[in-house]
Parts: sequence; C-alpha cells; structure tokens
Amino acid sequence: MRTFLIRWEFKLIKWLEERAWSLLRVSIGLIYLVFGVLKFFPQYSPAEELAGQTIQLITFGLINPDLGLVMLAVIESAIGLCFIFCLRFRLVIWVTLWHMACTFIPLIVLPQFAFTTAPISFSIVGQYIFKNLIIICAVLLLYAHYGRRRNPLAISAERQ
Repeated sequence: MRTFLIRWEFKLIKWLEERAWSLLRVSIGLIYLVFGVLKFFPQYSPAEELAGQTIQLITFGLINPDLGLVMLAVIESAIGLCFIFCLRFRLVIWVTLWHMACTFIPLIVLPQFAFTTAPISFSIVGQYIFKNLIIICAVLLLYAHYGRRRNPLAISAERQ
C-alpha cells in the first residue's frame, strides 16, 4: 500500500509540474472573468456598492458609480480572458497589478466598509480586500515564470 501511495504521489507531482503554471494562470483568469461578468448585472456583485463608491471618490465624482461599475466589469472581464487565453500576458500582468493596488484603496478612503473596528478588525469586505495579497503574489510568480521564458535577456543569460 505504501509503495502504491508513493508511486501515486510521484505521478501527481509530475502531472502538477507540467501543468501548475497553466492551472494558476487559468484559475486567476476565471476568478477575474466571473467577478467581472457579475458586475454587468446590477445587484449580483457583492462588491458593487464598494466598487462604485470607490471609483466615484478616486475620480472626484467625474465618474458616477453606475458607469464606473460597467468600466470595471469590462476591465476585469478582459483581464480574465487574457489570463485564460494567455493574451498580451506581460501587459495584462501590469494592468492586473494596477487593479489589485486599487482594490486596497477602500481600506483608506472607505474604512467603514473594510473594518468593524479600524484598523484591527476586518469586516467581511475588508477580508475580501486583504485576500488580494494572495492574487498579487500569484500574479508576480506568473510574471516571473512567463516573463523569463519570453524575455530575450533572460533567454540569452541562460545559454551562457
């Protein structure tokens, strides 16, 4: 039985080594696509009010919450599709990192959404924001992985 488990684990690790980067990339893409598409439908996104108010605040009222939400839906859906299909990957990584940085803005400008007791007790929305650190780290890992494979300087350095 132990030998069987060791062989099975070896096969699993080999399978993951071959597919882990694609699984990570597609899973982030699916997260973005699902949350982006939800924003096209009023009252389906749990972050609708927070996103709308944040966009209105950071644009000094130039973009109303409804328009801002549609713009965000387009951006998030596009990011998701680009991750899933590996399109314009280096560019979409930078757009994603910009978007992820923006998700932390409510911690400062709308603390009533993010904390039950600021700054020590996150609300569910604050937890939702804070978990984006995982996505940021995963995106940086993907950038390092795919960027190294496509960067001419990295490729020539490996050959030396």
